[in-house]
Amino acid sequence: QQEEARVDRSVCCSVRMILGLPRTRFPRLGGMLRTLAPLGLALALLAPTARPAASQALLAILFGDKLSTETFQMGMNIDLGWSGVSSIDGSSLKRAFSFGAYGEFKLSDHWRLQPELTIKTPGGAQGLAYGDPAVPFELIGDSLVDDAVLNGSVTRSAGYVSLPVLLKYVAGPIGIGAGGQVGYMTRANDRLESDVLQGQLQLEQDVTDALNRWDGGLVFSLEYALKPSLQMRSMRINAKYYLGLADTVKDNPGDAVKNSILFVGLDIPVGGSGAAESATDGR
Repeated sequence: QQEEARVDRSVCCSVRMILGLPRTRFPRLGGMLRTLAPLGLALALLAPTARPAASQALLAILFGDKLSTETFQMGMNIDLGWSGVSSIDGSSLKRAFSFGAYGEFKLSDHWRLQPELTIKTPGGAQGLAYGDPAVPFELIGDSLVDDAVLNGSVTRSAGYVSLPVLLKYVAGPIGIGAGGQVGYMTRANDRLESDVLQGQLQLEQDVTDALNRWDGGLVFSLEYALKPSLQMRSMRINAKYYLGLADTVKDNPGDAVKNSILFVGLDIPVGGSGAAESATDGR
């Protein structure tokens, strides 16, 4: 019973840290831990601005060693991404968060295989304009609207579910990797913004049907382990670059419009004594 109470207090503390709640008395959780496990995972993945150490501590308490062995480590990644597209003059990078989960397999002392499932991968760019591939806004004969369409700036926002697979070489705290990635687009829209005499005009239109659902390309990574002695169980700072090889625009008669994304973020191991220790050190 004393052990159960200790675990209950630890879980409550971690929940409070993630949600930013004030210190207060929580009811005993006891047999509710199994019910809270999916909630804990959802909180950690759906709150990219949450404190990584608190998220990691909650997941480690809820799942323990079940997600970790000597040759396999599971975790989550939270990244800030800058996405752009090729072949469109004047376009610029668009910023968005990305998050998902990974599994890391130890092949040898230096080699790792890391598949990932990223459930929110950004795509698109800003600075597009009238006449660019798949931009849906047309001239309609109204001077106000036509002037906005001709002189406005279009931001294309696309969301993908992606599956990158990386082969990594690790030496000390440094790891480098390369591999491939396939992604499936779940939604896309173009937003036009233009300054007019009456203020700012904004138009938005769904362009999902004008773009190809599937995307694929190469991915490269560079990482730094914050505590190399923990090996796969160390939290890591990472940078990744995705180079798209597929045309994102359906039936495109011109040059291919390909995605490219730069990510900078954290890999946070989940489960195992090393993960719990790393979480404790991060508080």
